[in-house]
This record gives sequence, structure tokens and C-alpha cells, in this order.
Amino acid sequence: MSGALGVLPRQVAFSGGVIVPGAQLFVYEDTTTSKRAIYTTSALAVEHPNPLEADAYGVFPAFYVDPAGGPYKQVLAPADDSDPPLAPLWTEDVIPIQGASIVEGSFTGTITGVNAVVTGTVSYQIITNAAGTGKACRLSIATTVTGVSDTTAFTLTGLPAAVRPSVAVWVPCLVHDNSVSVVGAAQMAAAASAITFYVDAPLSATGFTAANNKGLEIGWQIEYRL
Repeated sequence: MSGALGVLPRQVAFSGGVIVPGAQLFVYEDTTTSKRAIYTTSALAVEHPNPLEADAYGVFPAFYVDPAGGPYKQVLAPADDSDPPLAPLWTEDVIPIQGASIVEGSFTGTITGVNAVVTGTVSYQIITNAAGTGKACRLSIATTVTGVSDTTAFTLTGLPAAVRPSVAVWVPCLVHDNSVSVVGAAQMAAAASAITFYVDAPLSATGFTAANNKGLEIGWQIEYRL
């Protein structure tokens, strides 16, 4: 799903019925002063500066926000105000993004613990409810990502910030060990950029066979809360 429009094209900054040339629009996570990423198009590929600046006529360019982030806050300030603003002209908090949303994307994951660099495309879906209070992530691969190894552990690295959980998660899943698919688990620390895989009984991060292939098979998938 594409990004949600945060400012209508050519929207003008007003305060008390007067146009505010060069006004600054600060965009925050709702109820906070933590800045929210804002983007130039619904593809969410190129970020705008935050605060967003109006031109000499008080006109803002359009910006988009990632709907997976839920509600957000806008603060309008004069051109000469500080960051964060000391004399805001107005504040609008908990701006909702209507309806449940699904944000899709992919990233290049790298398998560590193998004798040569092995990479593969990992697809993700981030699902958010209408209130923006619940968010889940699904990771999957469409092609086998395995490598020959003589070690007993492996990880998948390269997770972008959007799919990193806010708390540690532990998810049962299939893993590839010694050229066969077996039941194991995926473990992610809070805000971690890597997944550590477990196998054996009891489950161990160093329980893989120190020979042959290991990694992830076609159809590998996990789901967890962000």
C-alpha cells in the first residue's frame, strides 16, 4: 500500500487568518516530540526535510507519511522559530490515518555463518489496524537462501528499521540444516538488524550441523508484532 497524504498539494500556512510566509511545519509521532519521517511521494522513497518549509507565499509542498506508523502530530511555527519550536502557532495531535493499512516492501538479507557470502531477497508486509495501535510484520522469501558451512550457527542480517521489533521476539519456523528442512526458531532482539536461528532439542543457537548446507528454504515465513 502507498503512503498516506499528510499535506494536500499547495496547502497554505495560515494563523489567525493571516498567511505565514516561510512557515515551518514540524511532523512528530503522535503525543511526542520525536520527528516522524515525511516523504516526497507516496512511494516513500525520498524523505522531505522535517520541518517542512513553506515558500514566500506560505505554500507547502505535499508530503506523505508511512501509514504503518499510525497517527501523527503537526506543529506550525514561524520561519524564525527554533527546532523544536518555542512559539508554535498551532498544534494538531493524534491525526488519524483512516482504515487498516498494509505496507509492502523488500530488502536484501545476508546469511552469516556460511563459507561464502549468501544473499537473498526478503519480502515484508506490515499490517496496521485502523487506530494505529496494533502493528504486525510478516517476513518471507521466495527463493532458497542457503550456503555450505562448517560452523554450527547462522543469522540473517540486513533488516531495515521498518521491520525491527520494539521488543524481543521468538518465532517457531522451519530452518535448513544439513541439507534438510527441520523445525527450529527465529529470535530477534528489540530493534535488532539481525535474526538468530535456533535448532536441535533443546533449541540452541549453536545446534546446527557443522557440515553441508544451512539457511532458509523457499516458503520460509515468520510473523511477529512490531
